[in-house]
Parts: sequence; C-alpha cells; structure tokens
Amino acid sequence: MSRPSDWSPVGLDIDPTPGDPVLVLAGGRDYLDVASAIDDAASALDRLSVDGTVSAAVDAVMDRKEDVIADIRKAHCRYEAAGNALVSYAGVLDRVQSDTLAALNTAITALDDSAAATGTKSRWQQLADDATDPHEKTVYQHKADLAGDRVSAAHGAVNAAKGDIDTAVHDRDRAADNAISQIEEITSHDDLNDSWWDNWGSKVVAAIADIADVISLVTAADGDSPAGTTRLAAIDLDDRHETVYNIHVHTHHTYYVLAGTIPVLVHNAAGHDEAAREAAKKAANDVITNVKGASGKDIDEVRGMIPADWSATTPKKVPPGGTATKYEPPIKNTGQQIIYESGWPGHPDPLHTGPYLRVSDGRGAPVRVPLAGNPTLAGGSQ
Repeated sequence: MSRPSDWSPVGLDIDPTPGDPVLVLAGGRDYLDVASAIDDAASALDRLSVDGTVSAAVDAVMDRKEDVIADIRKAHCRYEAAGNALVSYAGVLDRVQSDTLAALNTAITALDDSAAATGTKSRWQQLADDATDPHEKTVYQHKADLAGDRVSAAHGAVNAAKGDIDTAVHDRDRAADNAISQIEEITSHDDLNDSWWDNWGSKVVAAIADIADVISLVTAADGDSPAGTTRLAAIDLDDRHETVYNIHVHTHHTYYVLAGTIPVLVHNAAGHDEAAREAAKKAANDVITNVKGASGKDIDEVRGMIPADWSATTPKKVPPGGTATKYEPPIKNTGQQIIYESGWPGHPDPLHTGPYLRVSDGRGAPVRVPLAGNPTLAGGSQ
C-alpha cells in the first residue's frame, strides 16, 4: 500500500506507522491454513495403515509414527499462534494507518488555514495601527484578533493531530508486543526442536502423498472464472507425473491438493485481491497525474476528468463564503485525493486566493494546481 512520504506537517521525517496490513493479514491467514493442513496431516497419519505398501518414504514415517504425530501437533500450535497473532496485528495496523493518515491530512489543512489567517491578521493589524479614527481602529483590531484566533485554532489542530499520531504509534507498538508475546509463549513451552520442521516436518506430507495412487487437484466450486482465465475442474494423475504452473483458484487465497484423502496446502500463484488493489491504485494514480495537468481549466472540466465512482465529500475546512470538495478513489487508505477550493480571500500566497486544486498521490507533498480565475494565471499564463 502506498503511503505519503512527506510527514513534515506533523514534525516527522518518516511514516510513523509503515507496513502493509493487507500482506500481514494474508500472511496470518496463510499460517492458519498451514496449521489446519498440519493438523489434518497428523490426523491422517494417525489413521494410516500401510500393510502391503512398499515405499522408503512411508517406511521412514512409520518408524517414528507416534513421535512424528506428537511433533506435528506441536508444529500446528506454533503455526496457529503465529497466524492468530498476525491476523490480530494486521487489524490494528490497518486502523492506526488510517488514523495517522487522517491526522496528517488534518495537519496539512490546518497549516493552510494558519497561513491564510496569519496574512489576514497582519493586514487588519496594520490597518488598526495606522487608523486615526477610534471607531475604525476598534473595528480593525477586532478583525485582527479574530484572525489571530483562527491562527491559534489552526496551531491547536496541528498539535491535536500530532497527539493522535502518538496515540496510534502507541497502539501499534502495544499490538506488536502482544503479537510477539503470543508467539514467544508457545515456542518457549512446546519443547519442539527448532530444526524439526526442516529435518522432518516438511517431508511428512510428501511422505504421506507417496502412498496415494491418484492425486486430484480440487478447485473452488463457487463463482465463475475471472475474465481471461479457465476453470480447472480436476487433474487426475495415474502412474505418471505432470507439472502444472501458475494455478490460481478464483476467490481463494489458498486451496488444497488432495493426496488420496490427505489435504496438502497450496498457496495461490497470484492473488486476485492484491492484483485488483494494485490495478485500482494505478488507475487512480493515472487520474491524479492527469488532473495535475489541469492548470487553467475550470472546475466543471476538472470534474469531467474524475471518474464517477470516486467519492465527493465536503472537507473539514471550507473557504469563508466559498466552496470546497474532496474527491477520493474507491480504494481506501492510499492517500490519493483531489481537493478543490474556491479560494481563500486575503491569503498571502496569490495562488490560494483563487480557485485551485490540492492534488495528492499519497507519496509526496500535495501539488497545488491553479484553475481558471486564479490570479496567478492573469494574462493568460498557464
């Protein structure tokens, strides 16, 4: 997942909550699937009868059948603990990343408001200082004070955003410590030799598979195959070997190859969920890139450049007497957004006084794009 690279608005040099919760969640689910497959293999081994079977691999397993079953059960507990820990951590990471991203955007908006209010305060204060009429001086000073209140409120919003980030980081660290503790708790008490899986466990399923006369690959039975793909019903191998590459089961991150009745876990060659997310992010980035070149266009033209499935909401900060709209793609937590503002009267930066866009690709600082009517485009310059 792409995250903003510039965190200076909240006083940070780097992303305070990096990582990809989608990948962490997928890893946790994989561990749980492996735990389930290990448990199934242990149960199958416990039921195994090999009278009349000639196989070196089978003999290797049967010589230590009971010990192997016990160790398999321990390995199951390890994988289950790791899977549950990662799944829990992924949920917290996803939440805190949303919190820190929201805090960053709040700080950016607050800093813009502070800059505008500072300029306004300076002008009213100058008028108040220069006024000779007592009534005018009072009016100007009151307006300067109101602008000063806006500056203070903006600074308070930035500090609150920093506090939200501190809370999110604390929650992330606590979740990470809990995940580590869960894993260490099981590994320090299960008496499982750390080299066992390398020496024995990884070969157990293969040894059991050697018993089967037919290996059938069973795919998901629900839904249609995605466009451009072919549904694979089954592969039956009788007394021969066949190599199959890049199998993907639609809607399933993992599936099982059956060795007789023994399920063997297989990881998808590629994940449609991850691929779809990356494709959506790329499509959104194409829109962002296109809109960055909209200098001089009016807002109606810009709206025509934004896909209909993007959300359009009103941001927290709206120019006084003006309008503002925030556009975001359907895929969440990418930091990609387009904010239209009609302009902030009195802002010291001329670009902010007329219609403009604040465009963010989720990686760097937002890019400001002047639209038709912006004073920086006076004289026809683009």
